Amino acid sequence: MRGAVQANLSRQCPFWKANILTSLLFVLLHIPGWFFMGVLWENLTQPAGWALSIFLVSLGFGYAAHRSRSVLGGVIAHFLNNLF
Repeated sequence: MRGAVQANLSRQCPFWKANILTSLLFVLLHIPGWFFMGVLWENLTQPAGWALSIFLVSLGFGYAAHRSRSVLGGVIAHFLNNLF
């Protein structure tokens, strides 16, 4: 999904804007899981909560995809992040 969204946004605006918007969508995709785990409010309101962490990591995933010119760069970065 990131590849399609970021690629289409990058055609209409600079990479950094596309990456920010895609990263915001990435955070939104995590909200249903947080809701069902009962941690939604905490993850959205803590100063260094998961929402901010996921947003920042997602910016890195977007950059990896951009630099590699392939969604595979973002996939590999996400995989490595999940290992640790």
